[in-house]
Amino acid sequence: MPDISTIKAALSSIETAADIAKVLQDSNSSLEKFEHKSQLANLVEALANAQMDLVNLQGKLSEKGNRVAQLALVLESDLSYFF
Repeated sequence: MPDISTIKAALSSIETAADIAKVLQDSNSSLEKFEHKSQLANLVEALANAQMDLVNLQGKLSEKGNRVAQLALVLESDLSYFF
């Protein structure tokens, strides 16, 4: 099973990105350029963090899948020994 902390980190990054996107969407015309660019930079950072967390999660899931396949082979060979 993937680490709960990895899943939480990915979800947190995605939530942060969504919150920033909402702020940008709801901003009015008086929002200064600097604030806008700052929020966009924060959005890019949050999305990059989410992407990295999901890549890590994908790797862990792949490792677990490989381990399950190995154990299935062992179980199959053990069962054939008895039958």
